[in-house]
Parts: sequence; C-alpha cells; structure tokens
Amino acid sequence: MNTKIASAVRRQLDYVKKLERSNFKYGLTVGTAFVRGIRDIGYKSTGTAIDELVDNSWESGASNVHVVLNHDGTGRKNNVTQIAVIDDGCGMVPEMIRVAMLWGGTDRENSRSGIGRFGYGLPSACVSQGKRFEVYSAVEGGALNMCELDLEDIEQGKYTTGEGEIVIPKCRPGRLPRFVQDYIRENVAGGEFHKGTVVVIDKIDKSTWKNLNAMQNALMEHFGVVYHKLRGSFDIFVNSRRVEPIDPLFLTAGYRWYDLDADRAKALDPLRIEVKNPETKEVIGRINVRYSYMSMRFGSIDKTKKAQGKNANERFAILREYNGFIISRMGRVIEVVRHSPLGTFVNNDAYIKVEVDFDAS
Repeated sequence: MNTKIASAVRRQLDYVKKLERSNFKYGLTVGTAFVRGIRDIGYKSTGTAIDELVDNSWESGASNVHVVLNHDGTGRKNNVTQIAVIDDGCGMVPEMIRVAMLWGGTDRENSRSGIGRFGYGLPSACVSQGKRFEVYSAVEGGALNMCELDLEDIEQGKYTTGEGEIVIPKCRPGRLPRFVQDYIRENVAGGEFHKGTVVVIDKIDKSTWKNLNAMQNALMEHFGVVYHKLRGSFDIFVNSRRVEPIDPLFLTAGYRWYDLDADRAKALDPLRIEVKNPETKEVIGRINVRYSYMSMRFGSIDKTKKAQGKNANERFAILREYNGFIISRMGRVIEVVRHSPLGTFVNNDAYIKVEVDFDAS
C-alpha cells in the first residue's frame, strides 16, 4: 500500500472512530458536516435567501411582511449584523415552531397549491447568512413562543444527546429582541405583536451586502421584481419603507419606473397554454407567457446615447439582471434562464423580455 492510500485509509478510520465516540447512530446525515455544507448551497444572494422567509409569510396568510436590517453595535459601523423578518400571518403552535426549524419539516410537504413544497427554505436560508437563527411565533389568542439554533453550539456538542443525535432544543416562552420590539412599536399598526412569526438571523457572516444602506436598496429592488405579481395579496417593507412592485417587462402602469420617462415598453401578444391530464384530458394547470419589446435606448438617460456609465437610468439594472427567460411559479419569480438550446442571451437581448409563469399544479 503506497503512502497516499495508507494516509487516506487512516483518515477514514480516524473519522469513523470519532463518529463512534459521539454515539453516532448512522442517521441519514452527519449533523455538523451537513450544516456546514448546506451553508454554501443554493442562494445567489442575501435577497434570494430572504425570499424563502417571505414565501413562508405569504403562505401563512400575512398581509404585511417587514424585513428589518439591524446593526447591533458590534463590528464595523453601519454593517448589518442582524436581519429580522416579521409577519402578521397565522403563526405557529409551539410544536410546529420546532419542526419548522428542521430540514424537511413542513406541513405543506409536496404541496401543489402554493410556493413551498419541501420544508428546506427556513433553515437553509437562515444558515446561509448567519451562524444563529431564532424563530418566534404566536397564533391568534396564543402566547409567544420561540426556539433557536446556533451553529457554534452544534459544533460544541450542546445539541447532541447521549445517543449521539443532534436535537433542536424544545420551544419555550419567548420575548422578542429589543430591536424587533422597537421596530414593531414604531412601524406596526397598534405598536404590538399579536400573532404571526418573526425570524431573526444573527451572527451574520455571509451576506452579499455588508452596508445597511446598500442592502436596503438592493432588497427593495429585488423584492420589487420577485413579488411584483403578488402585491395585491400582501405588502413588503424594508426598514419601514414600502417596497414598490417592479414589472421586469415594464408593462404594468403604476409600477416602479414604468413611466420613468416618455419611453414605453411594448407588449407583444401573450401566450396561454393549458396543461391537461394525459388520461382524463382535464385541465390541471396553465402556463402564461408574456413578451415585451423595448427600444435600444430604453435604459438610457440621454436617448441619443447608449445606456452605459452615468448615462444608464434606473431601469438599466433591471434590464441587465433579468436578461433571459424569466421563470415564475404562481406569480413568484424563481429564476432567470440565460442559457438554453435556443441560444445564450447577450447584452442586446436585454431589450426583449419573455416571462413564463406556471401554476403550482
């Protein structure tokens, strides 16, 4: 056996013995390694991570969702150290709070009627941004309860039982963090939290934007596009500022930057596809496709010049960011496909928009 192979075998033996010493029961995941690995999976930005929490709020029947960015006085001045997502939805019973913090813990498993399906969103989104998260929730007429998960405590074995299992702590009566209490008092009707859910992400170390103002502006724009079709159902606020919906096709009058100047996007004929059950021929869902066409100077301030540098207007960032097939599920933008068998979207393609929206069914 050569040295490289011998070293690999020794490493395997050492690892297995370490697991055995911790009473590992060969569950489906190795807890600490799983959590470390999942922190780096799947999210393009802080915005797409927080989308998961906003989705949960919308599905819970919330009328208002507040995203609060806070600097707790530690670290660099004006950097975001905590993020809270506050909603006024139906809330969760104590047992469900604990379950919701698990990967795969959802009462909407494989749902074909809403946005969520698998129960990975809440914990994955939170640990992708910070090392600790807390969930507070209350149902109508019920008490506020909370549960927390700290990745540093997992590493130190504080959640590991004598049988070697990593277990989420039980829920307990909760008291909202001071910055959340202050925000609710100043920005929520009645100044009190009666029902709903608050998710607090703490020990933030992986956010896309560090500066509070930069993150606020980026999230205002991001949420504006992602939820533009759902804004008749609920409102979103970032640090008390109401998010204005942004149609990435720039076809919806009244939406942000639709009438930025005299230039207008032109709607092309939409397409509606009915999807039928192959056996019963019953219509089980629909796919709606919208198209828009814009002039090559649509993103320009001075219409005689290209949209570049200081001559790029506010629309241009949206044109560039959503350059591709815009894919929506139940009106919620989930992806932009820039490469397909039809070709790759290049810079000039940004002025032609295609949105494909499909039912959850």
